[in-house]
Amino acid sequence: MLIEAYNIPHDSKQEFFGEDGYFIHHKNNKVYLCVFDGVGGWANQGVNVKEFVNELIKNCIVSIELGHRNPEVIIEDALNKSTLAGSVTVIFAIIEENSMIVYQIGDSGMMVIQKERVIFQTDSQQHSFNFPYQVGKDKDGSFHGDSPKEGKFYRMSLLNKGDYIILGSDGLFDNLHTHKIINMMQESHVAESLCKEAYKESKQESRSVPFYEQAYKEGVLNTIKNGGKQDDITAIVVKV
Repeated sequence: MLIEAYNIPHDSKQEFFGEDGYFIHHKNNKVYLCVFDGVGGWANQGVNVKEFVNELIKNCIVSIELGHRNPEVIIEDALNKSTLAGSVTVIFAIIEENSMIVYQIGDSGMMVIQKERVIFQTDSQQHSFNFPYQVGKDKDGSFHGDSPKEGKFYRMSLLNKGDYIILGSDGLFDNLHTHKIINMMQESHVAESLCKEAYKESKQESRSVPFYEQAYKEGVLNTIKNGGKQDDITAIVVKV
């Protein structure tokens, strides 16, 4: 199993390395993979959500080391231990041998590619367009947003040698069409290539991207807008 990860922060957030975060952790023959997308609106309240993301990552790893194996429990335990304000969307996978459990809150996503076709992809979990489910803490220490119990679970068995598993923040999937993602699986550094291509698409102004196509489909836009959606971009790629 080969695992790689890459991140490109939004141009305006490079000073603090953006608001996404991720971890890859091995424990008891399991691989724990998670991408957090910090919700940018906290900046309006003077909160650097990246600090919350970093704290959540540390707390998740502690929870795993304590023996928790359920993604929902790990996230809930990490939130309980968090002392900072902020909120995140979550895509979390646990891989053991040829099976995988995936847990999702919000619009970060995951897809599995087998023999140049997508055999599975998560659905975005949103209250309304561009208003994803999220979990977090308020400044007074109370829970913010949605409950971890509202997350979605997916289970896959019989992963095959050569399958690709991609976990990403919405900045990845909002800017790359599926056919382009599939075509990039033969790159030498897939996670880096995906993020760099998504970043390039986010900056161009002549083509539509999935984000604006979905906005049109849901009636948010009257016409499909050309151009990309600038955002933090994160990918974890596993080759089974």
